[in-house]
Amino acid sequence: MFGGILNIGISSKGASWFGFSASADWWGYTTRLGQLGDSDVMLYLGPGVEAIFNFAAKYVNIEADFRIPVGVSFIVKEDWEIFLQLTPALNVISVGTRGFATFGWYPESSGWAFGDFFRFYGDFGFRYWF
Repeated sequence: MFGGILNIGISSKGASWFGFSASADWWGYTTRLGQLGDSDVMLYLGPGVEAIFNFAAKYVNIEADFRIPVGVSFIVKEDWEIFLQLTPALNVISVGTRGFATFGWYPESSGWAFGDFFRFYGDFGFRYWF
């Protein structure tokens, strides 16, 4: 199954920035865990990509990531789904106020930064399958 998600987020790191991201994932592995009421409960994981645009008063950053979401979904009614997922991601390329980076490496300034290379976050939401 192929899933695409459009996310809108606000930083929880304390820096005042606003961001948009769009991601596309391929669910390489899915299995039915059981049933909760009338809903099928599914476990899924697989590779994906994500494009992110963050901005603030004196900050802008555009990046592309590889990601592997691991999640649980509840198929509520035919094409409606509620999901909860954890997503580790590796930054491939980043361009912005801090400069140009590949795989977390900023050659013009700070060098390699683990926090800029590896991200771990979660999502909760709903999807409609067309």
